[in-house]
Amino acid sequence: MTNPNGGPRTQQGKNVSSRNAIKVGLYSNSLLEGEDPDELEALRASLVEQWGLEGTQGELMARDFVYCELKTTRLQQAQVAMIESHMYTQDTRREFGKQAGFFALEFDKLPDWYFGSDDGRKAQAVILCAAVSEAHALKSKHSLQAVLQARTLYPHLWKVVMGPNAINPNQTLGEKLLARFGKSTPEANLQAFIDHHKEVSKYEIRWGVSRDRFEAILRGLRAKFEMEVLCRADWAKVENSQHRKRLELTQMAHTMRREQSVLVELSSPLNPSQPKTLGNHEAASVSTAKGTGGAKS
Repeated sequence: MTNPNGGPRTQQGKNVSSRNAIKVGLYSNSLLEGEDPDELEALRASLVEQWGLEGTQGELMARDFVYCELKTTRLQQAQVAMIESHMYTQDTRREFGKQAGFFALEFDKLPDWYFGSDDGRKAQAVILCAAVSEAHALKSKHSLQAVLQARTLYPHLWKVVMGPNAINPNQTLGEKLLARFGKSTPEANLQAFIDHHKEVSKYEIRWGVSRDRFEAILRGLRAKFEMEVLCRADWAKVENSQHRKRLELTQMAHTMRREQSVLVELSSPLNPSQPKTLGNHEAASVSTAKGTGGAKS
């Protein structure tokens, strides 16, 4: 059955679509988007030099090896893409949510960057979580001296409130918080900062608090998906085919190189098995000797 939204609906249709995609993409001898022809040419030239390939047969052999390597690279890239797509599925969200201790109603609200490879977003979440923690600390022992030294004593809070480029700001940390939240006391402004981020950045704070445990859960889920992808019969068939092709081409290249070495050795003037060609002086001496021998007879 065909899906009107553009894809197969049944599992059988999805399997056929997957096989067709492998044939069209992995087996294509035409370069696909993002593939660099200069890199392939450099690999071909390197193989010709490394194996000492000569003539049309050698060029064809090098070209076949290059395409074999290209198809293997495509296979690896396709496997990575499939694993990445697995990480964004609803099943992954639910499984991660259960293991991480989120409520069921929160599973669909988990941010995408939890499951992706954007370490920048995760690093920002850790900084924000540290900033909220430092806001609690400053609020509990607030003083003018602490506020004036906030850049040193509370670096994460300073960075979040003042901005990463606030080297010589015109305002202090307390003045910046007052301008933003407008509370009557510095402690109230710090509490407003805490409450604001607990509401709008709760998943960032959860990540910062439980980063190691969350990352361990995600590594386990990714490893499971990797095993599923690597054990797929269609992937294994393609991978084994390319591996056999590389072995065959390597063996053929070594055989060709040995044959070329033998031909060079046989054509060498120092080869003792090669018939010796007499020079003019030697030929004349032999003729004279034969003539003398005939006269004595």
